[in-house]
Amino acid sequence: MRAVFLAWLLALAASSALAAKPSDSHYTVLMGKGPSGAMDVKVDADGTRHVTYHYTDRGRGPSTLTDARFDAKGNEVGLSITGVDYLKAKVDEHFIVDDDTFAWSSKADEGDVMLQGRAYAPLESNSEDLAILARRLLAAPHHAVDLIPSGHARIVATKTTYAPCPRPGCRGVAYPMKLYLIEGLDFEPAPIWLWPNHELAFEGSSWMSTVPKGMEADAPKIIALQAKVLAARAAAEAKAMQRRPGHPVVITHATLFDTETQKLLANSTVLVIGNKIAAVATEGGAVTVPAGAEVIDAQGKTLMPGLTDMHVHIGSDTEGRLDILNGVTTIRDMGNDMDELLARRRRFATGEQIGPRIWLACLVDGPGPFAGPTKMLIATPEQAHAAVKLCFDDGYQQMKIYSSVDPKLVPVIIADAHARGMRVSGHIPAGMIMEQGIAAGYDEVQHANFWFLNFRPQAVTDKTNTIVRLKDPAEHAKDLDLDSPEVARFVALLQAHHTAVDPTLVAFEDEYTGDPRKPGAVLAADIARLPPAVARGETGDGLGGDAAQRAAYAESFERFLQFTKKLRDAGIRLEPGTDGMAGFPLARELEDYVRAGVPASEVLYDATLGDARIMHHDQEQGSIAPGKFADLILIDGNPVADISDVRKVVFVMKDGVIYDLPAIERSVGVKPLADQQ
Repeated sequence: MRAVFLAWLLALAASSALAAKPSDSHYTVLMGKGPSGAMDVKVDADGTRHVTYHYTDRGRGPSTLTDARFDAKGNEVGLSITGVDYLKAKVDEHFIVDDDTFAWSSKADEGDVMLQGRAYAPLESNSEDLAILARRLLAAPHHAVDLIPSGHARIVATKTTYAPCPRPGCRGVAYPMKLYLIEGLDFEPAPIWLWPNHELAFEGSSWMSTVPKGMEADAPKIIALQAKVLAARAAAEAKAMQRRPGHPVVITHATLFDTETQKLLANSTVLVIGNKIAAVATEGGAVTVPAGAEVIDAQGKTLMPGLTDMHVHIGSDTEGRLDILNGVTTIRDMGNDMDELLARRRRFATGEQIGPRIWLACLVDGPGPFAGPTKMLIATPEQAHAAVKLCFDDGYQQMKIYSSVDPKLVPVIIADAHARGMRVSGHIPAGMIMEQGIAAGYDEVQHANFWFLNFRPQAVTDKTNTIVRLKDPAEHAKDLDLDSPEVARFVALLQAHHTAVDPTLVAFEDEYTGDPRKPGAVLAADIARLPPAVARGETGDGLGGDAAQRAAYAESFERFLQFTKKLRDAGIRLEPGTDGMAGFPLARELEDYVRAGVPASEVLYDATLGDARIMHHDQEQGSIAPGKFADLILIDGNPVADISDVRKVVFVMKDGVIYDLPAIERSVGVKPLADQQ
């Protein structure tokens, strides 16, 4: 007992010492592949904090210096953030409090308001910024504050703690960090771990995290505890937002989009029993309605199969809600933490969490400074063989080759994968061009930038595992003659090998066409629905440094659209994918295909049955036919006449489960679709 009491006194003393004056802190920034950067916090005698923050991600990554000043009560009264952001664009963000007036300036916005107890949420933020906000919230009445420029944040303490020891300053006593959740900043609560003195202990996820130096090995344990809390919270909500009818469901009077013929069929009826479509009648045909069936009148609405997003990196269970909310009932994950993804897939399949079906692609890369966000790093044929076998044994349908894979290993991966009936796709590794990848056996290629990089000099090709693969097409795509013999040969090669393309136009559009302090085109139509802090993050300039450069980059993006149409006219299969925020951007990807000149009916086919056929799931989904999964959406409009109507999803059924869309909207802080119409 005496030993326990002494340990408690030592822990209390250590905690009290920490509370008296925060000391300088040093952190490691971890990504899936390991340490990628650092954050250092220096605290002056007057409480001013100087935060240096940087990490490297495939040649990208921010490098910023933050100076934050506080008043006697600990409220932030001045902030300066300088440096470069993730894509190396200049950062110059500031705020200052003067006589209860708050003035700020960022790349997204500027203004001044009365302070009135509010707090500023930096646009170019880091983990210490979140800790500063957490401390402000913990000291505020009801643990909540209004945010500047807009929004509202609240902090909730969980009962979950973690007590690492030994660690620097621990002195042999394990005093625990505690998990808090900050609501109002994103679609889901932001988790943050604080020491007893409310200094930052840990922030992040399996994708990226900030952890005290010397505690890197603790990160997986902390993330697992955090994930358990978030999953339990989400599971409790999920039960109330979905239902699996114990009776047949009949959808009547619908205008059905037949993905087989790409035609609209009026006055259609669809009968669902369990998780399958039991009967379909169109043009006024009859379906025998079983006794006790639930009838849904779809008069004036378009009924079609759920949409597919072919390029996703799903990072949380909440992202599954965003997909369902937008009518996306199937996604293809193009690279993720294997254990986390397989567990999430099971939760979505059982209904423990709300989310789409997930097709699996396994990401592999080569080691080195520009390696992608994966633990599956290969440098030898033996490692390549082992990686393909592991992915196949875990149920993956596809291998995705990333940018730093040694070109000599590409044929090894392709041969092993094809021998197992797996597809092969990916980036084109540095040193190769797309024509070489196609000739080697790629079934598809991710991202439209590689179409243009195919025609660039070797000096560029050798650096395509860096940010060069984004910037070079921005600068030079506009100069490519799409009617040249070289382009004709390239297109013919795609045709001969039946190679598909996953353009992800929305992954480039805002970067190439963005204007300062204007919403990016990708989410402009939905920006008013998003949580304020999320919406603000989607406003700001892209890669262009001045008006002339932005105009040139926008011209290059127009060439992306033109090349998309050229490939489609040549019979090349398009796989609509987004590689960004869940759910919302897919509508813009489809709009971009139509802007390029592809008929809307063909685009809707691509996003449903076309994708299912590419992935060999067309016998079970992709069209509305008896025996197929009941993955159905109703659109309050006609997307064949106006592709933008795909945003007006008012009913979603996946696997026979019906979702309460207004409840899902509330759970993720999205304003009701009905308010926008």
